[in-house]
Formats: sequence, structure tokens, C-alpha cells
Amino acid sequence: MGIFFINILATIISGCIIAMFTQWLRNRVEKQSAIA
Repeated sequence: MGIFFINILATIISGCIIAMFTQWLRNRVEKQSAIA
């Protein structure tokens, strides 16, 4: 049960990190295209 819970927790955390990174990357690309 503990390993299963840690697996779910890791999936949620990595999902949040990927979502944040994607949003940051999108904002950067938008700013670059706006400048150019």
C-alpha cells in the first residue's frame, strides 16, 4: 500500500511539474514571438 501511494504521489507531482514547465515554456515562446 505504501509503495502504491508513493507511486500515485510521484505521478501527481511530476504531472504538476510538467504542467508548470509547459506553461512557462509557452509563455516564453509567446514573449519571444511578440518581441520578434
